[in-house]
Amino acid sequence: MAARPLGPSAARRRGARRALVRLTAAAVLALASATGSGQGPASSRTADIGAQVPQTGQPSHLWPPRPAPAGTLAGRFQLEPLRTTTTAPQAAPNQILVQFLPGASAAERAVVRSAVGAVEPAAVLSQDSSLELLPTAQPVTEALAAVDGLPGVEFAEPNWIVRHQATSNDPYYTNGSLWGMYGDGTSPSNPFGSEAGERWAQGHTGSNSVYVAVIDEGIDVNHPDLAANIWTNPFDPVDGVDNDGNGRIDDTHGWDFFNNDRTVYDGSAGSPGTDAHGTHVAGTIGARGGNGVGVAGVNWNIRLISAKFLGPTGGFTSGAIQALSYVIDLKARHPALNIVATNNSWGGGGYSVSLHQAIIRAAKAGILFVAAAGNSASNNDSLPRYPSNYATNVSAGSESAASYDAVIAVAAITSSGALSSFSNYGQSSVDIGAPGSGILSTTPQNGYSSYNGTSMATPHVTGAVALYKAMQPGVGAEQVRSAILSAVAATSSLSGRTTTGGRLNLGNLSAGPLPSSFSKLAPSNGTVGLGTSVMLSWGTSSGATSYEYCLDQTADNDCAAAWISTGSATSTIVTVQAASAYSWQVRALNQNGSVNADGGVWWSLASAGAAMYSSILKAPQCSGPGGFCDSGFLLNGRDGIAGGPEPNQPNTISSSCPDGTNGQYHIDESIDRLRVETLDGGAFAPSKPVRITATVWVWGVANNRLDLWAAPDANSPAFALVGSVSPPGTGLRELSATYTLPAGESQAVRAVFRYFIGTPSPSVCTLGSYDDHDDLVFSVGYASFTDDPLIPGSHLVRAVHLQELRTRINALRASNGLSAASWTDPGLGVGTIIRAAHLAELREALHAVYVAIARVPPTYTDATLAPGFTLIKAAHITELRSAVVALE
Repeated sequence: MAARPLGPSAARRRGARRALVRLTAAAVLALASATGSGQGPASSRTADIGAQVPQTGQPSHLWPPRPAPAGTLAGRFQLEPLRTTTTAPQAAPNQILVQFLPGASAAERAVVRSAVGAVEPAAVLSQDSSLELLPTAQPVTEALAAVDGLPGVEFAEPNWIVRHQATSNDPYYTNGSLWGMYGDGTSPSNPFGSEAGERWAQGHTGSNSVYVAVIDEGIDVNHPDLAANIWTNPFDPVDGVDNDGNGRIDDTHGWDFFNNDRTVYDGSAGSPGTDAHGTHVAGTIGARGGNGVGVAGVNWNIRLISAKFLGPTGGFTSGAIQALSYVIDLKARHPALNIVATNNSWGGGGYSVSLHQAIIRAAKAGILFVAAAGNSASNNDSLPRYPSNYATNVSAGSESAASYDAVIAVAAITSSGALSSFSNYGQSSVDIGAPGSGILSTTPQNGYSSYNGTSMATPHVTGAVALYKAMQPGVGAEQVRSAILSAVAATSSLSGRTTTGGRLNLGNLSAGPLPSSFSKLAPSNGTVGLGTSVMLSWGTSSGATSYEYCLDQTADNDCAAAWISTGSATSTIVTVQAASAYSWQVRALNQNGSVNADGGVWWSLASAGAAMYSSILKAPQCSGPGGFCDSGFLLNGRDGIAGGPEPNQPNTISSSCPDGTNGQYHIDESIDRLRVETLDGGAFAPSKPVRITATVWVWGVANNRLDLWAAPDANSPAFALVGSVSPPGTGLRELSATYTLPAGESQAVRAVFRYFIGTPSPSVCTLGSYDDHDDLVFSVGYASFTDDPLIPGSHLVRAVHLQELRTRINALRASNGLSAASWTDPGLGVGTIIRAAHLAELREALHAVYVAIARVPPTYTDATLAPGFTLIKAAHITELRSAVVALE
């Protein structure tokens, strides 16, 4: 077949940015305390398969002879346990920050600058210019001493170096074993590694929304460094049925095409070598990083699909085609599976049109085919090696060419940058070099082993493809391939032996200018009521090609949930739960996946039941007539006590009642939480019984008492005592009382927890020096009506309709200072005839409420009700219901 066209030219260098990385690395080494970890030499196993395998269509492994059973490494390859290390804080050399006192004169500032040899500040870091960054030729400690005590100086300090903390704490990474993940700016460092570690430090650790298929042996899906990143098929639960119709029953983690069953891992404690190769490959692509266990893959977060077709003695082209077709079908059948690449660390068969066609079909589906170049130390230009020598921008039989070449052929290099002695090469047929000698990764039965081979180099590149796709969700497969090959680091051992002349280098991926900051629109901080769908929206960012949002339920302003791309859209609809509080953030990304510098801003969303602090009412408030209202952690402790003053103190409406200032945190009297909830679980409504529960700290049973109060109008509260509760014991307790909700749209409850001597006397605001007072504001809707809405001709007016209105109207009268109305036929029942008199007195009783609160009374159909003549209709009841709800 024709040779594949040359790939991109040798990669660009990073210039000044790279020099800065080296300087930073030097600072790390200079200021960090020494580590005590040790490492034996890497295994010298080499995947030597001898002469070219005959073209039988039966691929052979590109990996070394199977090692002895491996748990941790044995013999001279045993790695010492990681010792505890401490890294000292690091400061920028030859810089100090000086904060001047307000009103410091120009002369005083000049003296300070002169003391450190700074003629002018390097930057002004605050609007009032009181904080200056001063360059100095002196060591930082000497410069600080020089300005200490000078007139006009408030303080001086080092300019500390701060970094993103996404760096692996996995033992085999920190002790120097994973050279393939290092770069010239990591610690440990190796200039010939993939520089994955540098990308981690920038916050790029992969995404669980990116999928890679490992076409190989199986994967030990229970390995502790892999389990979290193994794909579990949500479309075909284990029930003996082919739920997603792909011909594979219960393909939970993929499929075994060698044994034609769902079990992708066939190893055991007695046969740890089974599926070792596939497990090793999977670990390099996506072993869980930052978890303090074992190794770290190029991607800490990813989804790995096992497409097993190799068994103990190898596999067949047919199995490879089945495996690849399965992956293509998964992506077509389930578009949510963002499968970006397959890893193919195998080879040895001759040219196969059918396999070539399958690879082309994968390319058309946007799936890259990353393949090992081979381990026979031969030139693939003159002696083609498959599958790495396939190309997808040419046709194969009846399968037309794809619009781009999706194959990436990978050679292996050593930790010193040399072409591995076993690695195949080819100026026009092998694209790139990657770490392939002495590669430590996961092996079955919780093991870790070091292998050599282009099999080991290939998953470094596959991992890079997935990582770049996570960085830049909007780019296509062709752009990902181009980016990876364009970013190679020129390497002398690969010059003239690969199309790029370089090695994998994730650090060379161009970052480009950051997107600009952007406005954040809706919703603002606040509640979302009872709805389950909320639209998040934001303004546009120049330079952004895509946006991502995070909907989270943590309160630490750190996204613990997945970032979800909206593409170029600046709004999205999310689903929330009515009983939960959320935070959300949005960020802008440029075409290279670099995030907007300020990263967006967090908002808080709360359901109707989760309180947020109201700066207007000066108390926690829930909005929306939910079934409960919970202050959460907004009332933790008591104002003024030692060790733990509460937030937002004093947390009573309009700061109307201050707390006592004596005592100790969580020992003396204090309220930590307030909760109001309906007894029936429904929404708040007038006439419903509710329970108030206070979480309190009890100092003494005999001298502590909780008084619970309620007010129908939180904006002008007139509290009435609900009940007084004596605690059953000391320490943390929950005390409660029940009452019936009056009418009122915005209501409040107050808890008064007090210390007393003698006879207790409840008061809505006690003055004891150990007392705590807290309010909670919540919204009350209205109860539903029977037969709502009433449909003329379908619903007859019944006694229950009138009785509901009587109850609700009297509740409104009571909440507005009116006595209860008396009713004709007070015991309305099923046999009571509904008359005009019943309707007239409802109207009259409600009219008095409208007058009392200076509201315009409603008008009604049949304004004059004539006994014996006016027929009571559904419209009459509907009008009264609307008039009642308008006041509730």
